[in-house]
Amino acid sequence: MTAPGAPATPAADRKPDRAGAISGLDLVLFRWGPLRLAVPASQVAGLGPDTDPEAPAVGDLLELPAATSGSAGEPAAPARFRRLALRGASPGLGLRVQEPLDRVRLDAGAIQPLPPLIAARLRLPLVRALANAGDPAGAIILILDLLATGSRLGGPRPEAPIPRLD
Repeated sequence: MTAPGAPATPAADRKPDRAGAISGLDLVLFRWGPLRLAVPASQVAGLGPDTDPEAPAVGDLLELPAATSGSAGEPAAPARFRRLALRGASPGLGLRVQEPLDRVRLDAGAIQPLPPLIAARLRLPLVRALANAGDPAGAIILILDLLATGSRLGGPRPEAPIPRLD
């Protein structure tokens, strides 16, 4: 395993680890405006063309403004989108995400659970962890759980029974 901030490894270049070792997490990376976002690859059922501009977008779920592409000093152009099909979501329901998309495996040391203080103050719903893919700019990746209870995409999940105190 490498140190925190180690570069992400493209899925095609991964080598299998010893059996039973937790070495990292497969993620599907994408952008929303300037933000770098990711979902666990295990939540993704497929990827397709964006044929329905009225379909929900990741920015809608996160309550963010419309995404544009372009960097500082360049005029912002409308972003290009793809449809991400999610496992466990309603059939036919896809989520619009901004291109480019990439599948990578981040080492476990590069991923940090959302600290409780940040989780309590964070206004972005569905963010579960932070990661650093080791890029020179040190950009942070927000790891989302799009199928979480309370998400418009997440279905009902069985809840743990509440213990009785009597």
